[in-house]
Amino acid sequence: MQVADAGSGNLDATHLSKGVNGNDVVIEVLDVPAGIAAAVSRTQSGSGQAPLTNALANLLAHDINGLAFANHTNADLQAFDTHATAAWGPTQRRWRHGFFAHVGNNSQLGTLIGSVQAKHLCVLAAERAKSLPAQMAAAVCVLKYPQR
Repeated sequence: MQVADAGSGNLDATHLSKGVNGNDVVIEVLDVPAGIAAAVSRTQSGSGQAPLTNALANLLAHDINGLAFANHTNADLQAFDTHATAAWGPTQRRWRHGFFAHVGNNSQLGTLIGSVQAKHLCVLAAERAKSLPAQMAAAVCVLKYPQR
């Protein structure tokens, strides 16, 4: 992560993962010397995300049990749902699960999941977790499929 002096005693931090995944980074003040005040404010939220459709289409030919995702929007869940429905179909027979994680509250989780209710999805919810959603999704994926 880059941290640069923005003048006026402010520091700007720019995370390598911009967009919705960059917004997942928890920045907090742990300790400051006496006489110095410090606070964190998010002045600019990221937008945009890496599209999953082409990557998932390229994975149909491969036998993969679990996929962990950094992306965690409803569109991402829908993209994986479409992919997994095809993968689980009678022509492919490639049973796989997608692992996503979310650090928001329950109402945000309901918006995230929306109408996607599928047997091949695992959405981990951990409100205010300090780990990145991608880390949590990968950890659960490895616990489910330790051999591969």
